[in-house]
Amino acid sequence: MVDAIGVKAALQNGTLSREKLVLLREAIDRLAESHSEVCFVSFADSLLIKSNWTVGHFRSDVSYTYNPEVFVHIIKELQAVYREVLGLDVYAILTQGTNEYYEDSLVHISSGKNHVSLNSLGVPFAQLMAIDTSVRIAIRAEEHGRFELYLDEHFYNSLRFRFEFNKQARPKYTYSAPMMDAGSHYYCAQLQEVLDNFSPDVKSKRVDVHEC
Repeated sequence: MVDAIGVKAALQNGTLSREKLVLLREAIDRLAESHSEVCFVSFADSLLIKSNWTVGHFRSDVSYTYNPEVFVHIIKELQAVYREVLGLDVYAILTQGTNEYYEDSLVHISSGKNHVSLNSLGVPFAQLMAIDTSVRIAIRAEEHGRFELYLDEHFYNSLRFRFEFNKQARPKYTYSAPMMDAGSHYYCAQLQEVLDNFSPDVKSKRVDVHEC
């Protein structure tokens, strides 16, 4: 989930216009076109991005498609878009988990075009909201500062970092994850720090989102 920062103040100051919001939508359209494996859903001042993935096995025809790093690269592009079009920064929360809609498309749109289903059910979406709530509480209590990324520990530990990067050295914070028995944790990080420490075999897929 990607959320814009300072929307309330921008609305009060009158710096958000329909023209800017249309430009934002068009820029996100272009980014989405370059990532057909990812679903983009925007609502209010937030954007939800989601992908399905499979775990392959040498004895089956199922391929291994899990690529969590692509989300970090997409967030980098979105950060540039929001700054360029709206003059606002963003933060993102990332989770991962199993999906109850097996072998379905990324998104379902009804024939009447007025029902959109993300074909998702389960822990990851509940975790997004739980982490967001915990982050706001922690910032107000000065337990940690503001960061660009808040990553559930399972997502964070699945990222392919450089061998010499000690990912466990970062502090982690507890949050109450719905539908999970034990306490869960999230990590805070700045976007560029994560990108700079990806393994060299992690490839980015860039797109010019600023074209007219």
